[in-house]
Amino acid sequence: MSTKYDPKARFDIEVRETEYRRTTKGRSLMARIYQPKGHGPFPVLLDLHGGAWNNKNRAANQTMDRAVAASGVIVVAIDLTLAAEAPYPASVQDANYGVRWLRWKAPL
Repeated sequence: MSTKYDPKARFDIEVRETEYRRTTKGRSLMARIYQPKGHGPFPVLLDLHGGAWNNKNRAANQTMDRAVAASGVIVVAIDLTLAAEAPYPASVQDANYGVRWLRWKAPL
């Protein structure tokens, strides 16, 4: 039985981190997962932080990510390769990989 999303719902959340890939220079790119506690399945939102590819990381939007997760959405915020590490489109490729990684992990 599927649970219908209700933006007014309030869930406790669990936050955990995992590596989702490594850059060509060996830096770990991490994913921070904000998981509502309760019976799912829950919809998923991939958070790609701002920073114009020059700064910030998966924690940049944590206030928003926590609020969205508390409403019943799994939020996955990922690190991206920064411009100083590799030229465009490295960070866009990370975003694409993040989507594929989520699809691979979804059944878990």
